[in-house]
Amino acid sequence: MRVFFLILMAITIYCSQCVAFVRLSCDPLESKITFRSKILSLVEVSGEFEAITVDVDLEDTQIIKKIQVRLDSNSIDTNNKTRDRDLRKSKFLDSINHPFILFTVNTPVSVNQTDITGNLSIKGIEKSITIPVKLQYYKTEGTNQYVLSVKSNNIIINRNDFNINAYPFLISDEVMVDLDLILKVYMKSN
Repeated sequence: MRVFFLILMAITIYCSQCVAFVRLSCDPLESKITFRSKILSLVEVSGEFEAITVDVDLEDTQIIKKIQVRLDSNSIDTNNKTRDRDLRKSKFLDSINHPFILFTVNTPVSVNQTDITGNLSIKGIEKSITIPVKLQYYKTEGTNQYVLSVKSNNIIINRNDFNINAYPFLISDEVMVDLDLILKVYMKSN
């Protein structure tokens, strides 16, 4: 792992005139953002967003300069097409007027941090939230490529904070979100 950090640092220093930062982007085949909520406090309904984009800009091997997460609200999938259509309507995610759910962090983050604070925007309403995370570099077996794993479980989002207040007597106010992301190295030129 130290070799990866040394190589990444050497590339960053060597190409400082041509490369502004190292970008890590999520692998859509290996990354998931899932959620769950309770109906009548008894039945748990779960789902995921099938179209996600995550970009992490590294300042160096230990500092994340910027994080951008974008979920296509139209890609919600609870394994029930009727429910999914309802969740895309204005009383829930309002996918026509608000096609994306965004999470952004514009302040430096250490890869050793266990909490990240950023701005979550749903239906045009932006709130600051802090999420617990586990960040870990590792080397893949097949390609020997170094990747950053990002995991977080049980992020609590109160849907009322984002004006998603349909059926309050039926659906729990709290939505639990889990992240399981694999980010791979890409370079971006100035």
